[in-house]
Amino acid sequence: MDIALEDVHKILLSVTLGALIGAERAYRSKAAGLRTMTLITLSATLFTIYSVKLSANASLPPVVIASIVSGIGFLGAGVIYKEEKSVSGLTTAALIWLCAAIGVGIGAGYYGAALTAFLIATSVLVGFFYLEDWIERLNQIRTYRIVSTFEADIDKKMALLFKECKLHPSKGKQSRSVDRYIGEWSVQGSEKRHRKLVRLLLDDQNIEEFDY
Repeated sequence: MDIALEDVHKILLSVTLGALIGAERAYRSKAAGLRTMTLITLSATLFTIYSVKLSANASLPPVVIASIVSGIGFLGAGVIYKEEKSVSGLTTAALIWLCAAIGVGIGAGYYGAALTAFLIATSVLVGFFYLEDWIERLNQIRTYRIVSTFEADIDKKMALLFKECKLHPSKGKQSRSVDRYIGEWSVQGSEKRHRKLVRLLLDDQNIEEFDY
């Protein structure tokens, strides 16, 4: 049976939208990039086209769509990974779901909904990136690990240091020996104030090392 012209349009549209979303992920060097997002959108479109064409009753397309959702869930979970103090890949996992949803919408002929979702998603990816960057400059939390020569009033010294930088500290794990102090502090404040703290730590001769 010859392929319908409408199906060609659906396939081309799904490839285009998936590639545009994937290009943004590739630009940011994310795990699932151009090829992955394109293939996800394309495959979701194809499955939906097949389910509609092969369906002898109204119940089959929803069943196939539910299977797509389940399969995509496993794929999305694969790009989420935990680093030392954070979780990465959540946005990419959400985009995998979205690409599948766009593909299903295109395959089912709901072009308006699919295109609207694509436009909103790209606006969020581009616009919210700069908004997140602005928020992070305004307020961020860093966990500092500070290694210093031990002093009797080391806790007071650290508290005064954070106060001078107008930062809000929360004491974490502390370790002390005869001549060494190792402390972890969760510190909240603007990027500018964190930079000031880093300069003061670098200038302090008693600070042996620190990281965050």
